[in-house]
Amino acid sequence: MDTFVESKVFNPNLLGKAVRIKGFDVDGHHWDRLFLVKDINGSYISLVNHQGEETEEVHMENFEYADEALKIMVLEEKE
Repeated sequence: MDTFVESKVFNPNLLGKAVRIKGFDVDGHHWDRLFLVKDINGSYISLVNHQGEETEEVHMENFEYADEALKIMVLEEKE
């Protein structure tokens, strides 16, 4: 038995960042929305919409399953 295992997790540096999520989730729903990263828990990311009203929890598989899977883009302020 292995003592350690390697697993993929979301980068904790995403916490508090503004992101755009675009593409299709594993259920076939289309996304093209802006969020703030509210929390990261291993392979799950919690997102709140830019109005602070709606929270979504998304599993990493939604970003990896196919070419049309969800893509995440970190938004940065231009100077």
